[in-house]
Amino acid sequence: MKARSAKFLSAAGFIALFTVITTLGQGGSEFLITSESVGSVRLGMTINEAKRALDDAEFNMQGENGEVKVFRKGKLTMIASVEMTDANEITSNSKIYAVKVIDARYRTASGVYPGMAIAAAEKLMGKLGRMTLSYGETETADFANQPAGFSFEFKGTNSQKAGIYDVKYPDPREQFATRFNA
Repeated sequence: MKARSAKFLSAAGFIALFTVITTLGQGGSEFLITSESVGSVRLGMTINEAKRALDDAEFNMQGENGEVKVFRKGKLTMIASVEMTDANEITSNSKIYAVKVIDARYRTASGVYPGMAIAAAEKLMGKLGRMTLSYGETETADFANQPAGFSFEFKGTNSQKAGIYDVKYPDPREQFATRFNA
């Protein structure tokens, strides 16, 4: 991992759910997503520091692959990806290098939020480029004019994929779409 090139991920529900991933910027209000923070959670914070910043949150450190689920008022709001120890453990001193935001109250300064329709996001950030489906699960793509340090992850509605993929020659590792279900 490059120094301070971590990512924030804001999960969302576009008509094909999308996710905002960010890397460095300025802090802000309780629900502002910037390139270095999601609300009061900043890249590089330890779990202990994040707990102090979100004193009303519950942290579930039993996640797989260094994921810590964060709940506020019983609702999953974000998933922090943290550095694990050499023994593959998450501790209170594990540093946060990415955050996936689930809660639609979180927004960028331009108004992009989890759950926003692709068409609405294109009005703010330009045309959505080629979508990639990795291992049949994760759909990612970039907008023409998205903020520096952000990436997006998509999820379709009603068990549908966000992208429309050519399945004549499916590759189990990656498939590409230039048309979308949105």
